[in-house]
Amino acid sequence: MLVLLDASFLMHIAKAGMTLDDLEVSTGILEPRVPEAVLNELRTISNSGSKRSKVARLALDYCARLSSYPGSGYADDVLFNASNSKDIAVATLDKELIKRIRKKGGLVITLRGDRAVLVGRDHI
Repeated sequence: MLVLLDASFLMHIAKAGMTLDDLEVSTGILEPRVPEAVLNELRTISNSGSKRSKVARLALDYCARLSSYPGSGYADDVLFNASNSKDIAVATLDKELIKRIRKKGGLVITLRGDRAVLVGRDHI
């Protein structure tokens, strides 16, 4: 299953020093991808000088090991639109994005503590 990673998810695992291998997800083989729009969002945050800029840089370093996924524009819209496919899940901590995707019947991977959980599509 293709899993598109959101900036919030990437920043959390980078800050916690985790990897995707550390997360327990019982969905079989996951193929993580980072949409270009998410990379652009992380670049903007990393250059902002805000408290989150250091964490965004860590997330970008982590992303260097991952494959990208096409998509430009607002990152949440790219993730939301891609979640139409039954072969794609979105990994995010963004509560509003989770609500939008679930309402549409999409699959979301989010974190509870440091454990990945599936929500939506009856948890497959």
